Amino acid sequence: LWVDDELDITQADMTLTGYNHASLTGTNESQFDIVTEGWNENYLTWDNSPTTSTSTTENVPNKTTATANSVVDVLDFWNVWQANNTANYGMKFKLQTTTNSYRQQYYQSSSSTTASSRPKIEFKVDLTTSYGCSESEQGIFAHLKYELDGYYHIMKNGKIKFIFDQEYDTDDLKFKMFNHKDILHRTDADFPIQSTTNGDNYVTIDVSDVTNCIGKGFFYLEVTNSKKEKSYLRFFNDHSIPECIDYTADPNQNEDQ
Repeated sequence: LWVDDELDITQADMTLTGYNHASLTGTNESQFDIVTEGWNENYLTWDNSPTTSTSTTENVPNKTTATANSVVDVLDFWNVWQANNTANYGMKFKLQTTTNSYRQQYYQSSSSTTASSRPKIEFKVDLTTSYGCSESEQGIFAHLKYELDGYYHIMKNGKIKFIFDQEYDTDDLKFKMFNHKDILHRTDADFPIQSTTNGDNYVTIDVSDVTNCIGKGFFYLEVTNSKKEKSYLRFFNDHSIPECIDYTADPNQNEDQ
């Protein structure tokens, strides 16, 4: 898994599907420890298991039913790997007490024939620090950039939301909207007038109805302030209605398709 360094991961929860836990001779508390050397799953046994460190560990509570699931906080592991991604050897899962038999925690693996039972990690991303977004009572708004780059924002429900900093004289919002082939698609003249004031203006351009729909696909905005200075926003519009042509149905597809 590769994640851009600019992304701020604030939560990483691994979900495990219980399969055949046992606690006949005592409780089965377990733990994950960070592995510090390489290993090969084809030749792995308990006796030759790789070395670990308790510098990064996470406890898993006792399971009293055979199929109880677990959600494990692995954010500390993630932070270690992100800081040194050349030394990621995974985690070791073990019982905290191994002196007695007939106790275990047992979970479905990535080899499970049932996809929904395989382990998964859900990440939570801080949008404010990652892709230049800010949150207000009206939702999440993107920040404009002085130049276009490879990043884009996904706009939901036909609402293009961004923050426009009017540094100079108050004026009506002036913008042009281009599709992914740099063809002019809409301008501010196609929408109701939006006045701006000095400072940050939280702007919403509505492209959800028949009159102003732009179709699903990649676009970018060119916004001009009162001094004719330009700033930009690349975005993927995920809203579509039958009356509009969709340019790209999936943000993961090539824009030229």
